[in-house]
Amino acid sequence: MAESSITSQQTTSLGEAADVSVYVRWRPLIKEEASHEEITRTAQQEGAMTRVLFSMQKTLAGTNLLAKQSPQEEAKPLTPRSKRMARLAKRFRKREEKANKFSGLLHGMFDAADNNQTVYENSVKHCVNHVMNGGVGAVFTYGQTGSGKTHTVLGYGEEQGLAHQTLETMLAEIQKMNRDDAWVNVSFTAMHKRSVYDLLNNRSAAAARENADGDVVFRKYTQSKDRKRDNTAEGFEVQKIQCRTPADAHAAIQKGIDNRIVGVSNIHEQSSRSHAFLEYEMTTDKIEGWKSFVLELRDTLERIIGRQVSPSELRCLEKGKSGAQKRYTLDQSQERNQILVEFMTPEQLATTQYGKGYDGLKKFYTWLIEQVEAHVEDVKAEEGACFKGKMVLVDLAGSEHGADKRNKSQTAEEWQEAKQINISLAALNDVIYAQHTGKSRVPYRASILTRILRKYLSDKRCKTVMIGNLSPSAIHSAKSMKTLRYCRMVAKAVTDREE
Repeated sequence: MAESSITSQQTTSLGEAADVSVYVRWRPLIKEEASHEEITRTAQQEGAMTRVLFSMQKTLAGTNLLAKQSPQEEAKPLTPRSKRMARLAKRFRKREEKANKFSGLLHGMFDAADNNQTVYENSVKHCVNHVMNGGVGAVFTYGQTGSGKTHTVLGYGEEQGLAHQTLETMLAEIQKMNRDDAWVNVSFTAMHKRSVYDLLNNRSAAAARENADGDVVFRKYTQSKDRKRDNTAEGFEVQKIQCRTPADAHAAIQKGIDNRIVGVSNIHEQSSRSHAFLEYEMTTDKIEGWKSFVLELRDTLERIIGRQVSPSELRCLEKGKSGAQKRYTLDQSQERNQILVEFMTPEQLATTQYGKGYDGLKKFYTWLIEQVEAHVEDVKAEEGACFKGKMVLVDLAGSEHGADKRNKSQTAEEWQEAKQINISLAALNDVIYAQHTGKSRVPYRASILTRILRKYLSDKRCKTVMIGNLSPSAIHSAKSMKTLRYCRMVAKAVTDREE
């Protein structure tokens, strides 16, 4: 059994300053584990960090009973060969004992007695405060299937998850401003296998693609696109719900939960078989007007790339001889361009792009979009620091391991599902480790999951909170050890760089 209940006092304030904070959370035994032996684990404060201690415990094959140590055999006369074998066996035992013990420094640990409110106050709240001061936040849960990740992020029954508490904190900030034109935009998407689904829009499906800037964009599925990977296919706009009250927030989150894929795993029957992304951004009418303008310009650029644009759509003047390289500048005589003239400097208005035909038009519109996007950031700063922030909470699908192949009841479809989950989780591990060990190359493109998260994790303003979720059942010791070792790896990479 656990030696004691580790409360929120076993967390540290160091996470508030760190770019990445790593915590672990032990859930209570669930009803399917009522008769199981419980893992022995402890935590102790060590400087500014928390040292988590854990001894992996083996169970008898096919049972929930702890394996007992073999009794000492009666001493027999030793031969030279038996002496060598004894030394070798002793060496193997020491190696196994070391492999079965965990001792790692993390930013904090939560035990079964700690509820979601305690977890939020002591691990995520500082990240939310950072976002409301204009920063970027990313919170995600990691762990085996059935370890309590979805309960932590989305809640269960009457207990609200981190997603609700985060959104309510943002709404409270807007309430203080007493502004009718401000709200929080909420989007809720899921990645299942290699597809992305909008959970707030009837699970509409899309494919994730990269644009010229390396950012992920979503494209509607078409037969030709799937075969030829045609990136000029019709765009896919993710549904965003405007939340102004806690009731709006609860309804939006619940709508996404209802549309999310669950399935049967080796642990329990309501396993999340998709990665879910809850994205929050505080905004105003003025900011949204400019963002819509950017989307309009991007739509025109897509048609230019596809050579389907008409001259009446263009906002530029074209000068030069036919067939030769031409000059493209903003057409200041157009009435619709006056919104651009008002904020642009004389240098920007005089800027000229050169090129032949569609190549020149592409250069001009790419430049124009960059100017407007920079202006959007200026507008956000004018509206208030909180409107420059953005946040994502990720409920990762449960990790699967090779031992799960013994479950012959899983279908080929479920095996393929587990394979894709493992690939994406491994890619996420590599990205976080590469980022915080100073690697020159960060493998964002290794999976769709990391491509989607790139806009958050690659931002220099980003603070990341990772919560490793763990089962206390002794039968899951090996999987809990894998989660703990990953958490230690990430925390060590971060703290080593800070030192």
